[in-house]
Amino acid sequence: MGFLKILASLYLLGSPTQVPDADGWVSVERREKRAEEFEDEKGVWVVVSKEIGPEHFFVGFPEDPKTRTVDGKVEWTASSNHDLLSLRVEKRDAGKEGAQFFDERLFSLSAHPETFLVKTHVSANGFDLFYRQEGKWVWEKIVVTENFFYLLQTTSDQMSGDSHRKLVKSFSLK
Repeated sequence: MGFLKILASLYLLGSPTQVPDADGWVSVERREKRAEEFEDEKGVWVVVSKEIGPEHFFVGFPEDPKTRTVDGKVEWTASSNHDLLSLRVEKRDAGKEGAQFFDERLFSLSAHPETFLVKTHVSANGFDLFYRQEGKWVWEKIVVTENFFYLLQTTSDQMSGDSHRKLVKSFSLK
């Protein structure tokens, strides 16, 4: 009877070289684990920390961003693969509401003949836009605070929006 158990276990295990011990146990080689490698071009993003007036914000970029100031608006831009990521901070004029800024933004987009608005979303602290312009996909998240408008924008050849989600996730206000 014991001989039949050994034969049956050899048959079930599929390897004639493995012989069970007196208790019926068979040593099994542990399979080598292969770690999957995910290619994230640059796993570390550069964090910009800036205090403007009473507000302090943090935002991450895939590389050291270029900074420029135009008409009192400060803009940081960087690229990742074929994506262009930017943050523009604009002082909020007295009495200018987020809805007015949103309407002005929609008007400026509609003035451009090659713009196709795909989606808009309005929330309590800002709004999101998704559109196609000049053969590129554009995502915008506008955060409205008491003092500023923060426009996070990503322009890409791809429709996935992964870079934009990373940019928005990296943004925080203190």
